[in-house]
Amino acid sequence: MKSMSWAEFLAEQEKNVSGAVCTGCGKLLDDNDVELLSGLCAKCITKESDEMPEFEGMSAKYTGIMKTEEVDKYFSNSQKFELVGMFETIDAGRKADGKKPASDNKYIVINTDEPYAQEIVEVLKRHGHWG
Repeated sequence: MKSMSWAEFLAEQEKNVSGAVCTGCGKLLDDNDVELLSGLCAKCITKESDEMPEFEGMSAKYTGIMKTEEVDKYFSNSQKFELVGMFETIDAGRKADGKKPASDNKYIVINTDEPYAQEIVEVLKRHGHWG
């Protein structure tokens, strides 16, 4: 079986979510409208992006961010083991590609609704790390 890209995987999952309700406006979503991760319809997604023009050009470079306390609170032990296994798979692939393991990297995460977020965007742009 061919391995799917992350985008292909999400698109496949979206096919299985009919009957979901938009968390933004309450509209019943159909298979062509559902956005799996946000739970928003296309109209609400557009509205959200229109409300944040200062983040125009921001790319989705990373797949997801999870708070450790939420992983501890909401994941079962088997889900935690699965997550560790995913991280180990990425580390092994990076090592095979001659890169350092992703688990060696440390990140600073900033929510876009923080009052200082635009300042951080400007710093990232000055250093060529935007988009």
